Amino acid sequence: MTINDEFLNNKSLLASLISGAQYCDTPFSVRSVAGGFAYAGDMIHLSELIVCLEHILLVEVAMAVGVDTNRIEASKAFQLYATYKTICLISFSTIITTEQISELSANISNLFRLALEIDHEFKITPKLHHLTHYPDLIRMFGPLIQFSTLSFERKHQYFKKWVKLINNTINPSYSLANRHQYHQSIVMKDYEQTKFDFNHQQNVDPQFMAESTSSFHQQWPSPFPLKKNIARRIGQSGMWIEARSFWKMNDEIYVKGEIFELSVMKELTFPILISKHPSIYVPYLKLFHINDFVRVVNEKKILLTAFI
Repeated sequence: MTINDEFLNNKSLLASLISGAQYCDTPFSVRSVAGGFAYAGDMIHLSELIVCLEHILLVEVAMAVGVDTNRIEASKAFQLYATYKTICLISFSTIITTEQISELSANISNLFRLALEIDHEFKITPKLHHLTHYPDLIRMFGPLIQFSTLSFERKHQYFKKWVKLINNTINPSYSLANRHQYHQSIVMKDYEQTKFDFNHQQNVDPQFMAESTSSFHQQWPSPFPLKKNIARRIGQSGMWIEARSFWKMNDEIYVKGEIFELSVMKELTFPILISKHPSIYVPYLKLFHINDFVRVVNEKKILLTAFI
């Protein structure tokens, strides 16, 4: 029996594992497994799934279905996923090197080759064709994330959701503007009331600060979700911080959390993280903008990311 057949025979189990891997406020869920996977969620959910799917397939699925991890890694379907994930993370990076542009070109070609080998009737859609222009566009204009419309699309979804809820067909624009203004007032009220008191710590270099006894007030709202095992790289260093809370000092936001360093050893295909300090403050603007994720495999903490 092929890997594909074993997965098809356990589609309901796979759906439950995929749904259970998400911890968003609006839960990601698989609605149907007939013929394929139909999911309920937005672009943020799907982006998180793309990053976490490697762990789901190589660890959770392998254990639940009883499939050898090496067989999954060797399958063309997994290679297709790994190629697609690399394309996504390079394309969304704020800093892209010449070597990464070449890597992007190679992965785009590999993506089409693998898709055709898996499905001989595979057709390239206009959106997929646009991928072939990404390397040249990056060379000409720089990182494409600078021209992303995702934030505007997400705001559009927000208004589409509210226009259905208010059910106002007379003057929906006025009602949406009012509700949005009230919402922003509530959010910014909590944000502006956040205060910091460092007392005798005023002369301490705030770039990397250990746990102190100063009186702090927690920052709200959070720049990104907590309790999701999110880790972010500190600049271009080999250090990551797993966020526990957010704080504010002199109008600058700081992330408090555990600092990790990458080990030269690996667990399966994943880099192992070694704890360097249990509690450090790092300026939020020093962190890389992409969310990585920390998971535990065989009692070791691993990092789910593409850029090592």
